[in-house]
Amino acid sequence: MNDVRRAIAAARRFLLINPPVDDFTAYSLWSVPLGLLRVAAGLRAAGKEITWLDLLDDPTMLLPPPSIAPEYRADGRHDFWKTPIPKPSELAMVPRRYNRFGATDDHLRAALADLSAPDAILIATGMTYWYRSVIHTADILRERFPGVPLIVGGTAARLIPGRFTAAGLLVEEGELFPGVDLGNVSDITEHCEVYPLELISGCPFRCRYCASSFFHEKVRVNDIVSQAKALKKWNARTSKKDAVFFDDALLLDKGRYLKELLACIEPGQFRFHVPNGLHLRELDASLATLLRLYQFSPLRFGFETISDRFDAKKETAMLAEKTALLRDAGYRSAEIGIYLLCGMPGQTVAEVEDSVAAVIAAGGRPYLSEFSPVPGTPLFDEHRAESRLDFADEPLYHNNSLSAYRSPVFTPAVVKRIKDRLAALYREQDGR
Repeated sequence: MNDVRRAIAAARRFLLINPPVDDFTAYSLWSVPLGLLRVAAGLRAAGKEITWLDLLDDPTMLLPPPSIAPEYRADGRHDFWKTPIPKPSELAMVPRRYNRFGATDDHLRAALADLSAPDAILIATGMTYWYRSVIHTADILRERFPGVPLIVGGTAARLIPGRFTAAGLLVEEGELFPGVDLGNVSDITEHCEVYPLELISGCPFRCRYCASSFFHEKVRVNDIVSQAKALKKWNARTSKKDAVFFDDALLLDKGRYLKELLACIEPGQFRFHVPNGLHLRELDASLATLLRLYQFSPLRFGFETISDRFDAKKETAMLAEKTALLRDAGYRSAEIGIYLLCGMPGQTVAEVEDSVAAVIAAGGRPYLSEFSPVPGTPLFDEHRAESRLDFADEPLYHNNSLSAYRSPVFTPAVVKRIKDRLAALYREQDGR
């Protein structure tokens, strides 16, 4: 048993924190702290007491000026509370405003003042380039609760554990409660604008830019029927109807597991969202029709580039064929989102422009994703060799907003030109 497991086994009362983040931009594409929710559910199942603090996306949060309140869309997408803060010196070259998204320090201290000391504090981590805001939050927690073990887990904790151990934090590098049911944290999920689902943990493909296999060595199918029941109970309690899938391979085996979930649900009861790119190769006519019937819109597919050298989950030739299936099922071009990566090592501007043209010709809507190097992936070291920033030494430079400052090819001017072209395309597709 490691130090984290010993600390958790010895503790009875836990404080769970979803921390604020510092970045140039942040937006909730149906984001929910699913990993932290699973920890909360697992602790309760083990008879532990939990206190939950969502410092990023609490719908009851109120902050004074100069903080800016979030705006909500009807389908659950929204901004976070935003407060301008000084930029780290490492990011001085970026001519953009830097912000704290979520709770300010004053709000956090006020929230902690009313709490009794827990036996342990668990803090979620997200993007690696948000690591400093996690450590900053931990410092404030340490002020209020000196001597209480501070444990971090999640994406950044797994990918850059040394940054957190150097700050005196314990790091959980695995899954504490894999596949646990969220049924006993309904008092928390009822405050979520969307309900989180993950039918399949992991991905069968080993794309060279992706760390999914690092987190899940094998693909695991979770309890689908229990998730369907929990989703319907959440809807009955809240009358909310937006649900989001966190799967990396939702359409695995021609949508076999997705079909199992949808068989438990009446069409029209929910709106389903898929911010993670779906796999085009799994799509067939019946599945396209099913997605339309169950109000999956807008869709997002991972295509990345017309070159096949970066991943194994698609073939360039299938783009037009699969897009045609979606259009036959009733989807408009503006609803068929195709993710394209920009700024990968060795990639040319012409390749990205050709990828955009291929998506347009196929009748889809291209979305540019600026490349973010992920520690432990093959492209991490390849990109480091060409990068103008040493992102191996400073995780702030992993930020996709800095892609144009790392890449020797995709300069800010080049990226702006591509984005301007896409903006004009969106206006045309939307009839504006």
